[in-house]
Amino acid sequence: MNTSAFDSTQQPSSELRFTLFNPDGADIPQMARELTRRPELARPHLLVDCSRLQCVRQYGVSHFVSQLLLLHQAGAYIVLRNVDPVLMRCLELLKVSHLFHASLGAPTEA
Repeated sequence: MNTSAFDSTQQPSSELRFTLFNPDGADIPQMARELTRRPELARPHLLVDCSRLQCVRQYGVSHFVSQLLLLHQAGAYIVLRNVDPVLMRCLELLKVSHLFHASLGAPTEA
């Protein structure tokens, strides 16, 4: 699996381990295929900080959501943090906000 998009966070072993995941530039279809082909791999718990994602600005919300759906369908548990109100509304309208455990965040300076 291409791990260049992953950055492990250090947490005590008694807690869930999340990996800080940046979808910008990641080969998400390949990652999803790898998870599907290798069921022995642990299901990743991915934490996505949405405050500075380039892929949403460059390709749009539908592309971002489709990439996350690929990972979700492959078994990944995805948490979105710092979601702006527009993206949150899009997730709600698409009826996928519950799949990604999204939380609103304060807008950031551009």
